[in-house]
Amino acid sequence: MVGAPIILVNRVGEELKFVADGQHYVLQPGDNYGFVQGHAYFAMAQNPLMGSEDYYTLEFKSFVGVKGQTPCDPLSDEELLIGMDCLERFDRGSAGLRPAERVKPRYRMPKGRTGEVVSAANENAMAIGGN
Repeated sequence: MVGAPIILVNRVGEELKFVADGQHYVLQPGDNYGFVQGHAYFAMAQNPLMGSEDYYTLEFKSFVGVKGQTPCDPLSDEELLIGMDCLERFDRGSAGLRPAERVKPRYRMPKGRTGEVVSAANENAMAIGGN
């Protein structure tokens, strides 16, 4: 990616991750140097504060800020706790929408099944095609 250099600010006390242009990046708490303007969109969009997005304007709070362009002050504990209880990005209360509901599965999972793909392959297996 090319663009103007920026400083990405991690607004929480733990590492944050994002992917941009096929590369995986890790943001340490505080200021992070070595990023360009194109990284800002991906870092902010992939680390939203759940329950903070406005349904009509699509503006939201992010765990990541851009120094000099977006808010970079640390998020309060109250905001983080409220975000942990939300099921989705939208703030349904201020938008006048019905509260989100958790949907129960129609059928219970059979005993002995975990819902994962079962395979005898591991990291040492290699698929070889042939006739």
